[in-house]
Amino acid sequence: PAYSPDGKEIAYTENRRFLKVYNIETKETRTLVDDKKLFYMSEGDQYYKWSPDSKWLLVEYSPVLANTEVLLVHAHEQDSSINLTKSGYGDYSPEWANEGKQILWLSDRHGLRSYANSGSRQMDVYSMFLTNKAWEEFNLSKDEYALMKEIEKKKKKEEKEQEKDKKKK
Repeated sequence: PAYSPDGKEIAYTENRRFLKVYNIETKETRTLVDDKKLFYMSEGDQYYKWSPDSKWLLVEYSPVLANTEVLLVHAHEQDSSINLTKSGYGDYSPEWANEGKQILWLSDRHGLRSYANSGSRQMDVYSMFLTNKAWEEFNLSKDEYALMKEIEKKKKKEEKEQEKDKKKK
């Protein structure tokens, strides 16, 4: 089981065939991924991670028994899964990065690999940005990033001053 970062819910697998979420306050359980998409071979091979904002889960699943894919699942909607990798190769261990704006995972799609699905594999790290803004910020030079932060800081200061002026009137 995995507690959501906000501490309000617990994600867990049931009978190795269902990914469910239990709400601690309401005591209600909802199914996010059912047995049509999910099957784990043994206890302990389940892999899912909450997003930092507790709204999404990254789930490792196998559409065929030989390879795994990475699903993005909305934490409050059943059948909301999106296959992010669709590679047909092994995609493993997805992680949230960059405050939930980016996903990292391991894949054997371009590394050295035995095509008989036996023997050793070489993994590469892949990344996916979830917004254009996150991608653009990632590609800024150090100076451009510092300038962007300075502009944001100045903008916030101006907004606070405008709020104060409104309250005075």
